[in-house]
Formats: sequence, C-alpha cells, structure tokens
Amino acid sequence: MIEVKEAVKIALDHIEVFFDGKRVGEKLLEEVTLEEDPQRWCVIIGFDWNPASGTASLGPGQRVYKRIEVDAENGRVIAVRRAQY
Repeated sequence: MIEVKEAVKIALDHIEVFFDGKRVGEKLLEEVTLEEDPQRWCVIIGFDWNPASGTASLGPGQRVYKRIEVDAENGRVIAVRRAQY
C-alpha cells in the first residue's frame, strides 16, 4: 500500500501533466483522506487558474480545486474531479 506522502506527490504530478502548458499558479494540498471501499486516497489540490485570456470557461484569476483519487495499492490515478470548496 502506498503512503500518504506518495499519494500526494502522485496527485501533484498528475496536475502538472494534466494541465501541461497551461497557466497553473501556486498548487497547495487542501485535504487528503483514505477511503476504505474501495481503498483509495482522495487528494484535493487547490491552485490558481490564470489562463492567457479571459475566454477560458473558468475565467481569469480564479482558485480551482481538483479531487484526485489514487488507488492505495498501486498508486494509479483513478479519477480527477472538480472539488467544491
């Protein structure tokens, strides 16, 4: 089973890959929990969204939160969802 620090690193790395080339500002760990059924880490990462133009669907300069679910056994990212904060 992977430890919490590894799950957080996987989630942060996934944000980097997923938003490659986009204007993602300061990324911060907001929350992490171990869900039991099925066993997975749920990691919430918040970051500043600063697209090059105001035409992006989120608009310029907003804080965005993503819930990244990581399989606790093998470290595979299961899902990336919008998190409400």
